[in-house]
Amino acid sequence: MTTKRKKTSLDGTDKEILRNLRKVERGLSGSQIAKRVCLSDSSIKPRLDHLKEEGYIKDECNAFRNYTRKFNLKDKKKPVTKKVSSCSKRIWTLDFD
Repeated sequence: MTTKRKKTSLDGTDKEILRNLRKVERGLSGSQIAKRVCLSDSSIKPRLDHLKEEGYIKDECNAFRNYTRKFNLKDKKKPVTKKVSSCSKRIWTLDFD
């Protein structure tokens, strides 16, 4: 079980993420950022989410994945089929707004 720690300020890794985003014009994916700051893909996500919540960065969906999904609902005898769209490539950029 992992415990979430409350961050109140930026540490060296957070600042390194911001420095790397400042160097590029079009933004970076989470895995590109992770490679540049020597972290795993799974450990970069909470940091990016925190920086987004604090207003330092923003994310944009660059590509969508469309697929069909079946849902089994309790009140229906047959599964319900719905078309679903989700983001397959998220790009992170500095938030200057």
